[in-house]
Amino acid sequence: MWRVTLNYYRGILVSALSLNLVIVYIFHDVDQDLVGKWNKAFEYLAVETLIWAFLIALATLLLTQAGRIVIGLRPGVPPSKLGTAVGLVVGFTQYIWDFLMRKLTDQHNDLWLFVFMLLAAFTSAAIFVSACRKPKPVIPVG
Repeated sequence: MWRVTLNYYRGILVSALSLNLVIVYIFHDVDQDLVGKWNKAFEYLAVETLIWAFLIALATLLLTQAGRIVIGLRPGVPPSKLGTAVGLVVGFTQYIWDFLMRKLTDQHNDLWLFVFMLLAAFTSAAIFVSACRKPKPVIPVG
């Protein structure tokens, strides 16, 4: 499960940091006090992304382990590529979520980031737990 979580973390970082490059240097979607200070804006966003991705990966790991215990699954591990794919999706959808919440609520509220973190962790854990369910192999009788 550690490999899946590490790939999940990497997927979030790759997608979020590459998207941060586009957000800062092309769209210039930064706080008003950082306009014109693009390197500083990217640095702040990169540090925030590292912490944010770590917290989501940790929460997902804990929820996945708890889900496997509650459901009573044997120690099965989802494919590592699934961790990367889910991480990439989480990283890309975070900016879309943040952008929509800023447009709908007219303010940048950390509550919406926390809600996204919870949704991402629970959804990812559900995907990983369902991937741990391996069908029992069929033994041919002959």
